Amino acid sequence: MKVRLEGKIVEIKPNGMYVVELDYKGKKKRIIATLGGKLRYNRITVIEGDRVVIEFEPVPGREIIGKIVYRLR
Repeated sequence: MKVRLEGKIVEIKPNGMYVVELDYKGKKKRIIATLGGKLRYNRITVIEGDRVVIEFEPVPGREIIGKIVYRLR
Protein backbone atom coordinates (compact mmCIF):
# COMPACT_ATOMS: atom_id res chain seq x y z
CA MET A 1 0.00 0.00 0.00
CA LYS A 2 1.61 3.23 -1.15
CA VAL A 3 1.26 6.37 0.93
CA ARG A 4 1.23 9.91 -0.49
CA LEU A 5 2.05 12.79 1.85
CA GLU A 6 2.96 16.43 1.55
CA GLY A 7 6.31 17.57 2.89
CA LYS A 8 9.04 20.18 2.65
CA ILE A 9 12.58 19.86 1.26
CA VAL A 10 15.00 20.45 4.13
CA GLU A 11 18.34 19.43 2.66
CA ILE A 12 19.83 18.48 -0.69
CA LYS A 13 22.35 15.63 -0.65
CA PRO A 14 24.68 14.44 -3.41
CA ASN A 15 23.58 11.95 -6.09
CA GLY A 16 20.07 13.36 -6.43
CA MET A 17 18.95 12.59 -2.87
CA TYR A 18 16.76 14.95 -0.87
CA VAL A 19 15.85 15.05 2.83
CA VAL A 20 12.12 15.72 3.17
CA GLU A 21 10.42 16.64 6.44
CA LEU A 22 6.80 15.53 6.73
CA ASP A 23 4.10 14.90 9.29
CA TYR A 24 3.52 11.13 9.42
CA LYS A 25 1.14 9.61 11.97
CA GLY A 26 1.24 12.76 14.09
CA LYS A 27 5.05 12.96 14.26
CA LYS A 28 7.58 15.03 12.36
CA LYS A 29 9.75 12.66 10.32
CA ARG A 30 12.65 13.18 7.96
CA ILE A 31 13.02 10.72 5.14
CA ILE A 32 15.30 10.42 2.15
CA ALA A 33 13.74 10.76 -1.28
CA THR A 34 14.70 10.83 -4.93
CA LEU A 35 12.95 12.44 -7.89
CA GLY A 36 10.18 10.45 -9.53
CA GLY A 37 10.11 9.63 -13.24
CA LYS A 38 8.25 12.62 -14.71
CA LEU A 39 10.18 15.15 -12.61
CA ARG A 40 13.49 13.63 -13.68
CA TYR A 41 12.42 13.22 -17.32
CA ASN A 42 11.26 16.84 -17.63
CA ARG A 43 14.24 18.16 -15.60
CA ILE A 44 12.12 19.89 -12.95
CA THR A 45 14.35 21.67 -10.43
CA VAL A 46 13.61 21.14 -6.74
CA ILE A 47 15.34 23.37 -4.18
CA GLU A 48 15.35 23.74 -0.39
CA GLY A 49 12.09 25.08 0.98
CA ASP A 50 9.90 23.66 -1.82
CA ARG A 51 6.72 21.88 -0.82
CA VAL A 52 6.44 18.50 -2.51
CA VAL A 53 4.21 15.43 -2.61
CA ILE A 54 6.13 12.29 -1.74
CA GLU A 55 5.13 8.68 -2.34
CA PHE A 56 6.51 5.73 -0.37
CA GLU A 57 5.66 2.30 0.88
CA PRO A 58 6.18 1.84 4.65
CA VAL A 59 7.87 -1.49 5.46
CA PRO A 60 8.43 -2.39 9.12
CA GLY A 61 12.09 -2.61 10.10
CA ARG A 62 13.34 -0.85 6.98
CA GLU A 63 14.50 2.67 6.24
CA ILE A 64 11.96 4.59 4.19
CA ILE A 65 13.14 5.83 0.80
CA GLY A 66 10.48 7.72 -1.11
CA LYS A 67 9.90 9.27 -4.51
CA ILE A 68 9.07 12.92 -5.05
CA VAL A 69 6.14 12.78 -7.46
CA TYR A 70 4.88 16.41 -7.50
CA ARG A 71 6.25 19.87 -6.74
CA LEU A 72 3.65 22.21 -5.22
CA ARG A 73 3.63 25.92 -6.00
